[in-house]
Amino acid sequence: MKRICQLALGLTIAACMTGCQDDNPANLGGQDARARMDATDAPKGGADGPPSDPRLPSESLADQADGGVDAAPTDGQDVRGGLDGEAAKDGGLDGFGPPLDVSADGVDAPAADVGADIVRGDSPLEGGNASEAGGDVAPVCVEGSTQSCASPGNPLIGACRAGTRVCSGGVWGPCSEVLPAASEDCNGVDDNCNGMIDEGCADGCIVVCANCTGSADGAAANGSVDRPFATIEAALAAAGAIDGGTRRRICVAGGATCKESTLYPTSGPLKMPDGLIIQGAYAVTETGLVYCGVAAVRPRTTLWIAASEGVVFDQTIVAGAELSSLVIEVNPSAASGPAAATVVPIAVKGGKNVSLSRVFVSEGFAATNTQGVAITSGGQATITGSSISTGQGRNSAVGVYVNGGTVNLRNNCDKIVGGNCESNCGDGGSMLGIHGYVPASAADAPLESSGVLITGDASSVVGNMICGGSSNIADGQSVATVAALRCAGAGCATVSGNVILGGSDRDAVAIALVGADPLLDRNRIEGGCGTRTTTGVWLESSSARLLNNRILGGQCAGTEAQVFCGLHLVASGTSASPDVHSNDIEPAGLSTDCQSIGILVEPASGADSATAGVLRNNIISAGVCNRRFAISEAAGATLKSLQNNDLYAPTGEPSTTTSLVLYRHGNTDATTAAQVNLIALASGNISAAPEYASYPNDLHLTEQSPCIDQGTSAGAPASDVDGNARPVGAGYDIGAYELTR
Repeated sequence: MKRICQLALGLTIAACMTGCQDDNPANLGGQDARARMDATDAPKGGADGPPSDPRLPSESLADQADGGVDAAPTDGQDVRGGLDGEAAKDGGLDGFGPPLDVSADGVDAPAADVGADIVRGDSPLEGGNASEAGGDVAPVCVEGSTQSCASPGNPLIGACRAGTRVCSGGVWGPCSEVLPAASEDCNGVDDNCNGMIDEGCADGCIVVCANCTGSADGAAANGSVDRPFATIEAALAAAGAIDGGTRRRICVAGGATCKESTLYPTSGPLKMPDGLIIQGAYAVTETGLVYCGVAAVRPRTTLWIAASEGVVFDQTIVAGAELSSLVIEVNPSAASGPAAATVVPIAVKGGKNVSLSRVFVSEGFAATNTQGVAITSGGQATITGSSISTGQGRNSAVGVYVNGGTVNLRNNCDKIVGGNCESNCGDGGSMLGIHGYVPASAADAPLESSGVLITGDASSVVGNMICGGSSNIADGQSVATVAALRCAGAGCATVSGNVILGGSDRDAVAIALVGADPLLDRNRIEGGCGTRTTTGVWLESSSARLLNNRILGGQCAGTEAQVFCGLHLVASGTSASPDVHSNDIEPAGLSTDCQSIGILVEPASGADSATAGVLRNNIISAGVCNRRFAISEAAGATLKSLQNNDLYAPTGEPSTTTSLVLYRHGNTDATTAAQVNLIALASGNISAAPEYASYPNDLHLTEQSPCIDQGTSAGAPASDVDGNARPVGAGYDIGAYELTR
């Protein structure tokens, strides 16, 4: 039987389970695979009073889940998720908010160090609740002190660097960071910080154009515009590795105009040499080599590889290498020899300083295991502005797989505002991102499916759209193995500014952190569409810090999910304790016979007792199911601290409500804020409707919100989701947004 997480006192939760897994990118056509949440149908408001029966029915969720709900969605079922964007904010790719502190020690680190861009949100204020002081807040910094900083929208790749700022007059001065230039200077540097070096610079290019006049290979071709090579292999042979210490570039043309497309076939893995750059998006016109730019379309140049491995960056790459503006397709069935168990279009096998930009890995490759991009053996890669699919693995399908290496996953999103991705997985026009595989039939779904799986060294996942796919999870298998994003051990350092949507299965999870302690900051997260459980964030043996996130369990029309959970904390003892501060946590639900839980706390399997989690300044909803809890602790598990949160129950609850609990702690069910604050670990909590601008699509606070100035300064982030400085007014606001005045 599948391991079912138990909730004491009659609550048995079949919610997110532990394990490691990967996700598949969906096809590039934007297949509609999740049901969009209709904001007009969602409840709004808050009720504070206890129901007539505050206790949970004694039957377990495992029993409730029987009766066919284990089946995956049927063929053709609309199950695409609906994590709609917040109300549009000004800006675009160049929209930058106020600089943030980016390192714990104040030392600038090179952009190649993908673990050095951790955006910290430590408050300069310490002590009690600022709102209790009854007046102006203290200066935000110590006179003359310095701090490492970077704007949320600074990609921190290429020439872009973090900077420093100095405290003067009690406030931080300007940041000396380096931001993207408007264009490239043809100087061997990525001046505009998009992962491409000297794109558009014709000088020094070895030209490849299969369909151009005069194109040929061998002695007849020399790589000039007049005599371009017809194949990429011939250009590679001519380029060598490094010529006089200068990187060589191969410029691949789609044809004589920017609207033409060309397929470049090759029979085996394409091994990249050290120091080489291969760029698509060119045309050879009557006036010469023309750069076609990176318009919002798929690249028109396709590299087609008849092998189980496509482009390979091995340990001989030290100076670095770049692959950009190309579609990568692999066809292992066309290769000679026995079929490989694992197919990987792009393999970084020990290569250092690898850059993948505007690369589209197509979905149409299949094997027992598929990985869109695999980074192993100490490899280091930056992936930006790209679209990565998982392939159609029968056992496992992963978009970006990292094991024994590091990845800087940056800005793989069509719309970025102030460093935050604002695209939506349910939008068929959204191209960039990591796309999960959604087969035509649930029977064809892989056992394990994740968009991103990271188990290597400290990596960064910033400003991406990560969309889970479908899976066919087996009994006894951990639900963490089907999370859209899974970080294990020290794999992730920063997860910030992303849109992350879980997949569809019996159990669906958006993010799973198993023994991982990253900073989880400014993300939009939705659990997906589970037929038995749907969970936004699963934390197991984790001391992660969660700041300014908007976390939704799920609300998928047509599903029969029994449990909707915003945040699930699984503690193995007392050593790991996440810090959950200034988030909006909404389990949602279906307003039917189900359970909705804002935060579920339970001990790991085999642990007799455990403490897990410090919760401060969060808006935590009980959801809209007929059995609902803002916070629920299983037997043997308890929080460490619960301070200045808004625990509320949305109005418009179903008429069949049988259980409404704000905080289940041991043998106590607290149904009012006063009862919650009588518990020793709790203080300063309120219970009232947060008065969002428009639930669930815009969670900004309105001026009527009771959450304004009611937060504690202890551990508070220095800014909110939008990059606005905290606090504003007499104190810190509860939730992911600070109301600006």
